[in-house]
Amino acid sequence: MKLGKMLLTVVTSVFVLGGSVTMANASSIKKGTPKIIRGIWYTRYHKMKSGKYYRYQIHAKKSVLWVYNMAYNKHKKNPWGSSDQGIDKGLYNFKIGKREYAVIGHPWNDATKYYYDLKVSKNHKKMTVWKAPMSSDHVYYWDTFYKK
Repeated sequence: MKLGKMLLTVVTSVFVLGGSVTMANASSIKKGTPKIIRGIWYTRYHKMKSGKYYRYQIHAKKSVLWVYNMAYNKHKKNPWGSSDQGIDKGLYNFKIGKREYAVIGHPWNDATKYYYDLKVSKNHKKMTVWKAPMSSDHVYYWDTFYKK
């Protein structure tokens, strides 16, 4: 009888502890973008050889993260451009470190998954972005973005 109770206790504790570990890992993955990242972010102007300028924009909403490549004339006026890339479907995130998040998902018309590593400054006005397609092991520095 004692052996049966001991065996039941061991089996129950293994299931309870194993279930709590699994739930802790699953709860760290969240749908959507983190609230700290939502809004419009801009890079500084970059000059092209033609004398025109460009800069990137990130529009982060609850369930989408769009990236725009905006082109400007010599006087930094008349922007034109469109959403080059971004995440429309299957967007989820998980926290990597303090104010650092990984955002993963894919565009609505493409099966390729994208990975963005986003690190926000203490005052929440500056964000450093690294990116990579999920098919690649290489994550590279992309640019520094500033909150509008």
